[in-house]
Amino acid sequence: MSASSQKSIETTTLIATMSLSLLIFPPAFIVAAFKAGDYFMHLIFALTMDETGAVLHISNVLFHAVVIGYGQLFPTLPPQTLSALTLITAVEVLCFVLFKLLWWKTSDVLHPVAIMLLTFGLMLIAPIFIWLDDVHMLGYINPVIYHSPTQNLLRIFVIPVSLLAFRALENRPYRNTTHRIFIILLSASLIALASLSKPSFTITIIPALTLYVLYRLWKRQPIDWLLYLFGLCIPAVGIIALQTFVTYTSTYVDPSGMAVGFMAFMLKYVPLWRIPIQLLLSLVFPLAVYGLYFQNARRDVYLNLSWVTLLIGLGYTYFVHETGYRVGDGNFIWTSYSASFVLMFASVIFMVGQYRAYRLANPKPHGALRRLRIVGALFIVHVLSGIVGYFTFMDRFGSM
Repeated sequence: MSASSQKSIETTTLIATMSLSLLIFPPAFIVAAFKAGDYFMHLIFALTMDETGAVLHISNVLFHAVVIGYGQLFPTLPPQTLSALTLITAVEVLCFVLFKLLWWKTSDVLHPVAIMLLTFGLMLIAPIFIWLDDVHMLGYINPVIYHSPTQNLLRIFVIPVSLLAFRALENRPYRNTTHRIFIILLSASLIALASLSKPSFTITIIPALTLYVLYRLWKRQPIDWLLYLFGLCIPAVGIIALQTFVTYTSTYVDPSGMAVGFMAFMLKYVPLWRIPIQLLLSLVFPLAVYGLYFQNARRDVYLNLSWVTLLIGLGYTYFVHETGYRVGDGNFIWTSYSASFVLMFASVIFMVGQYRAYRLANPKPHGALRRLRIVGALFIVHVLSGIVGYFTFMDRFGSM
């Protein structure tokens, strides 16, 4: 097939995918914008920022800035509609990003319709729900959340940032100096936008990447130092330091801070005995991928970086909480939610790699097809559970 034909198929499939996305996801964000408390709170912050020019105690200002921008473009629209429009835009951008990355990584072995289905699968994927008693599904490590505007904005950036972090470890050559500068500036921009959406992923990926850098130093393996330092660490640390200062030294509200404590937030809503079960139910697919393909998985740098990022996120989720007026916000649970989204993507890419190897193998390895079917079925179960979560959200918030 010629390059032009391949490009035409990619463009057609992308348009079809984004068009279907416009039918599937906007109803959830419209309901959330008019019914979910998180949207109402952040909308109030956005309107106050627009009126006063002050950022109050909010450090993750990207959602608010986009709402204000839409308000300038469409001054007659109600505030809740501006909020919904912001998130509908975000989900379409996410759809575009996921499709393009999946096409880049898998189009040599997967049919375009399969890439479309994988895109929707990752946009819907959820833990395997057994308990649906909590309106926010607390206790699960959920990569897809509809009730938080800032979390949905963050999802646009986390996978590209993780791939750039992986590139720093790969130390791949650049075409020329201009290409190198472009990648570093792109990385710095994306991690800045991710941090300004919500800092939860930044405070997990940078420690995970740094641990991997130290490991590679110990192994005397090369590192892309310019990308690591100037494309990721320095902009991330600078923004996180500023956000920490703004968040915990605000003069607008009572003081708050951070503290270490065993599930100080989670145990207010979920029985202790359920938490490890819900954690396992959140990770059935990636655990099966790693377990069934252990020898290959342990050598896959991107997959392992994603796992380390999740483990650091779980540390925040279960052992760090806020004090003062923020004690009930549960802001550190988002760290593992963001990381689990990246891990699901990394596990899918790894599995496509195993499928590619299976197709090329002659003779076929014993049991290879059975393993592929098992992990594929588990991925589908996660996606079906995500569909259940979608309609559960619509039912509960739509009836409020």
